[in-house]
Amino acid sequence: MSSHRVADNPLDAIKEDLLLALQGIRHHLEAYGEDPAEPAPLEAMVDAIDQMRGPLVALEHRKAVALIDEIRVLALGLIKGKLRPFDPAVLQQAAAQLAEYLESSLAPGQRRPEPELSRMIQVLRQVRQQGAPHGGGALQAVASAVSYTHLDVYKRQLYYRRV
Repeated sequence: MSSHRVADNPLDAIKEDLLLALQGIRHHLEAYGEDPAEPAPLEAMVDAIDQMRGPLVALEHRKAVALIDEIRVLALGLIKGKLRPFDPAVLQQAAAQLAEYLESSLAPGQRRPEPELSRMIQVLRQVRQQGAPHGGGALQAVASAVSYTHLDVYKRQLYYRRV
């Protein structure tokens, strides 16, 4: 019976590993948000992203791979000083989108919410383009591509977790 479920949804076999790596990403993003001058949390986050990427590529979750690739590129840009610092809530929102995607993809009979991932990928690309030393402000890209409601809700969630 178990092998039948795995055949129906190949992600079930690696669900725990993916969710653990995602938890690590979110933890490292919180640590980075508390001290943006410290690159160690971003470096650890890149390692967690690398753990997730292989299985998602093998299982052909292209939009999820594109999203974590954009998160990775932004993190490396910050680590190497190639991007100006921006509000870490953008990366936290991307991780939240990835979590929703994985939860939905791992649930039996659920469709993949790829349009939401596509929108977030576009947001991250705009942040990257505008975060380059010669570009505009990264927060303007976020404001134009993501509703204030989503960011406000997420910021409130972060606030209440800390209180």
